[in-house]
Amino acid sequence: MKPSQLSSPTSISADFALSKYCSDWTHHPVYGDASFDSFERLPGNPVCRGTDEYRWPVNGSLFKDPASGNWYLYVGWYKQGYAIEEGSRSHCIVFRSEDKGKTWQRCGDPIAGIGSHIFEGEISPLWSSPDTAVCYKDGLYHMSFDWTTAGITWENIVANDPEFNSGAGYAVSDTPAGPFQPVTAYLNTRDNALLLGKYKRTYASTILPRQSDWIALTLVDSQDYFGWGLLGQTSARPEGPWTKPKLLLHPQLDRYFPPLLEYFPAFIHAGYIYSPATSVAGNRNYQAMFRTPIEDAMYTDAWELLQDGSVWHSEPVEAEHHGIWGQTFSGFIDDDGTFYVMFPSRDPEDRGTIGLARRDWNQPMRERGFVVSGHVSPSITVLRHDTELQHLHSSLTITGTVQIIWNHRGPFAPDSPSSGCGLHPLMRTCFDALELSGEKWALIRYDERGNRLQTAGGKIESSSVRNIDLRMDGNTLKITLDDSICWEGPFQSGKGRVGLWVEPYSRVEIEEFSIEGSVSETATAFLYQDAVLNAAQNMSDWKIVSGDMFRYGEGIISKTDTGEAKWNFIGGGFALWAPTGSLYGKGELYLDGTMLAEIDFNSPDDRPSHIVYQKRDIPHGRHSVRIKVADGRIPVDTLEAFSNPVTVHS
Repeated sequence: MKPSQLSSPTSISADFALSKYCSDWTHHPVYGDASFDSFERLPGNPVCRGTDEYRWPVNGSLFKDPASGNWYLYVGWYKQGYAIEEGSRSHCIVFRSEDKGKTWQRCGDPIAGIGSHIFEGEISPLWSSPDTAVCYKDGLYHMSFDWTTAGITWENIVANDPEFNSGAGYAVSDTPAGPFQPVTAYLNTRDNALLLGKYKRTYASTILPRQSDWIALTLVDSQDYFGWGLLGQTSARPEGPWTKPKLLLHPQLDRYFPPLLEYFPAFIHAGYIYSPATSVAGNRNYQAMFRTPIEDAMYTDAWELLQDGSVWHSEPVEAEHHGIWGQTFSGFIDDDGTFYVMFPSRDPEDRGTIGLARRDWNQPMRERGFVVSGHVSPSITVLRHDTELQHLHSSLTITGTVQIIWNHRGPFAPDSPSSGCGLHPLMRTCFDALELSGEKWALIRYDERGNRLQTAGGKIESSSVRNIDLRMDGNTLKITLDDSICWEGPFQSGKGRVGLWVEPYSRVEIEEFSIEGSVSETATAFLYQDAVLNAAQNMSDWKIVSGDMFRYGEGIISKTDTGEAKWNFIGGGFALWAPTGSLYGKGELYLDGTMLAEIDFNSPDDRPSHIVYQKRDIPHGRHSVRIKVADGRIPVDTLEAFSNPVTVHS
């Protein structure tokens, strides 16, 4: 089946390694991120590393004491795999630095009352308290922390058992190292009402002062729906009472919104609250930054997605083997405008690590150069337009195995709509690639079934730094590696997306990525798994169906009257593909929260997947398309998003 008619081509000559072209690259919580961020590491990383008993110090926060100028690092220590074991508890350890992070002194657990303090309404005492964030006001240090009672397990953590509970709490101290005295549990999971029918367990909270009250921002998850949200509460005093929690950010919002994000901790700067967030897909290389005016933070519409990827990159060192892992970075803006952060990762031995980094707050991106990394799964980033390639020149530094790809026409989807997901197998279809790995190179074509067909290959001198030149002259391709022609021959090229594929535990840093050719609108197909993930749906509410009725051989049919699916895309139009037939009912179609049409999937004869609705000429940018069950059962197949090359010829 052919996609709808696309725009006519436009000639280009551009270096896409310049950060002014950042928005031309794809940035996605699952698929990968081309990050132009300007973070640089501080010497002495990692600050700490997991032990045999507590292998995962993978959460934390960084605080500068306005009274003394000292830095304080609050690190949450967990058992491997977040295991909960009798007699062992997740806990926080605070470290102090008097020389801006050059050296650190261990100060111990900052929270008092462990094993003895009982919050009002609880039976069991406070036990675990790993994730903490601290702020300062009126001569006191105010801590928010997540907590569990003694005896908690993953099995009873969300049950309505009066003996076991978890949530977010408040403690206070007159020193940043503590001891912090627990005062109140302003959130508890047991009594927390289900929000949107799925969000319940609360943890990882930040308390911040506002002009005339306080605000608490707390992470909440939905378990088997694989959606995470940010709750907001306010109080006249940090000890409460606090208002009922309000769901502020979550993937089901009627707008473009990246899925699989955990938010913690937030911080204040120049009248705004900033909430960085990390993807919990298998590849921990995507971060986002949300922002709101501090006094408007309880209004969802006041929150903006300030940076959608291109926020953070991983370095090719053993302490950052797994990318950012556990939470995203946390920090403060110093008086000279430097943004200092701590960040967690895991090393090859599966020990958590905590490191430090910095950047100029006012220059979040470098002028030239970006990084793409793969960790437990491959990563892909492509330019948001089709290119008929004539010439590509790139200077790059490689760790592991990397492919420069072109003519990419495959669909996009996660391999499963869940945390820890990777790339769908169909993403490695329908493209050509120059693969570079150690001392080897190969010219490869992946067909529509994902078969790997090698046209040429050979050995090259070992080096991590490469200069690549691909030149198409008619139906002849010439490949030059490090100023030496290594292959020239007949090659039938075409038109598709150009980009990079990075294998697991591999990395590429691009210094130049110059392209000559012609570009035109691309039609990118997003499969049903993408729509389920973006809508935080439970797959048990859908029936998976294989066969020729669906565009790529597989789709889903709703089992319930409340089923919905949502696609995020960046572009100026879309086409909804689905089969029709006698088994189906009707659905309501929405664009950015506005209903467009009622789609009748019912027909007397079964018809394979085709365009059932198409809309063009919407403002080019971030959008969401949602389909909801209106009557009966609806099929969900593919959304084809149209993206114009608006930047390169503006």
